[in-house]
Amino acid sequence: MNVLQIVEQQIEEIKKNVNVTSIILVGSMRNLEFDVKLNDIDIFVITEEGSRQIRKILEVSGVEFDMNYFSKKVSEELIKKREQFFIECLKDGKLVYDRDGFGDYIIKESIREYNKGPDKIEDYEINNCIIKIDDYFKKLNKLQNGPKYEYHFLSNLCIKEMIKLYYRLNNIWVPKDKKLLKSLKKLNNDLFSIVVDFYNEYDIEKLKEVFDYIIGENIQKEM
Repeated sequence: MNVLQIVEQQIEEIKKNVNVTSIILVGSMRNLEFDVKLNDIDIFVITEEGSRQIRKILEVSGVEFDMNYFSKKVSEELIKKREQFFIECLKDGKLVYDRDGFGDYIIKESIREYNKGPDKIEDYEINNCIIKIDDYFKKLNKLQNGPKYEYHFLSNLCIKEMIKLYYRLNNIWVPKDKKLLKSLKKLNNDLFSIVVDFYNEYDIEKLKEVFDYIIGENIQKEM
């Protein structure tokens, strides 16, 4: 069997569970149009009953299935809380089984909530981020003549914190860490270029330039 046949067979197995009402393919494989060498399949399974999210990892004929089970009640709670992981996955999900229409409903609700954008960042959250970034700078100043691996490690944490703050200040959903720079390039190439300049030299002054760009004139700070 090829990968597509294995996936279809596994979907049929999941459907045999009478508690299952909807099956949704999520992630990069959701459209079942993929290279057979790529074999990690993410599936959201909606159930009639259940009090919590359950994750199951299953390997079938060399294909790994990462399955997350959510009851209808838990699904609606996650939508109400605007849980990014849940609505971000579902907004682009492919519905492959829907016994009673709930799967279609929860996908549409996810799209609706996602399109609203994230909750506005509060002033105390901004202040907490700045305090955390300031702490990174203090440590980095002390490490400039220290071990490079430690300096680079802290620099990476610091710049990641700043980029995430940029997204939140602009009321944009924060991408996953592995997609952070790729997404930033599309969103703001000027800021991306400054970040790349920093990575070329790991110069703390470039790191401060990234911070100044993100904060602008809107927030008073001491660095």
